[in-house]
Amino acid sequence: MKKIFYTLIALGLFLPTAAFAATLSLSPDEVTLKPGEVVNVTVYVNPSAGESITVAKLSAEFSADTLEVLSFIPESGWIMMPTADSDLIDNTAGKIVKTGGYPARVTSPMKFGILTIKAKADGSGILMIKKDDSMLLDSTNANKLSAADSAQFTIKTPVPKPKPKPQVKPSAAKNEQTETSTVEKVQNQTVSEPEEEQGAIATTTEEVSETVSSSTPPAIDASQQKAAVKDATEWSPAQKTIAVGAGIILVLLIGFMLLKRKRVI
Repeated sequence: MKKIFYTLIALGLFLPTAAFAATLSLSPDEVTLKPGEVVNVTVYVNPSAGESITVAKLSAEFSADTLEVLSFIPESGWIMMPTADSDLIDNTAGKIVKTGGYPARVTSPMKFGILTIKAKADGSGILMIKKDDSMLLDSTNANKLSAADSAQFTIKTPVPKPKPKPQVKPSAAKNEQTETSTVEKVQNQTVSEPEEEQGAIATTTEEVSETVSSSTPPAIDASQQKAAVKDATEWSPAQKTIAVGAGIILVLLIGFMLLKRKRVI
């Protein structure tokens, strides 16, 4: 019984000390991203009960092949130290160091700053605070940091979902079939029309040929043409008598006119 009692007392003295240990923590501590996506991770300073933190130093390592630290923005009230060993972001070596002082003293959990991190490629990554190189100093410059946090990153390209095939409604299919048959009908009519026009042209040509042949007079033989010319040039006996009579009258008139003229002279 005495051993159990002493054990409980020892645990009672130890647990409060562990529960209120000063820490540096990250939030969120588990992140899933796709390549090219950016996330903000907040760094917190958590002093233990009764402690006053005046200086915080964050020293962390991260997976440089899958992660890239774009920036660190300190929380209002912190005065950052811009020295080479206190202010560093190295995306090649995968290392970050940020140090700042808080003159008003940190007595309760508060933000130290925000890390902006970008996912570079598919895979996994980690952001781990190095406890041995990080610090939480109190007013006596004693390092009160007892634990440090880490964050896990999962990076994967989302698989595109297959697009559903559009469903054709029965009414739409019926309309499409009707339109197709109408187009075919119009095409058949268009093809048959030239044939009908050719038939009409041929019929009209035949009719014109018959009309021309019927209106053309029959051909006249050469002998018939000579006989017609001969008949036209030869005088009949009556025509000859009239011509002789006309000639006699003409001679008499001329003689009469000459005689009359002599008398006058």
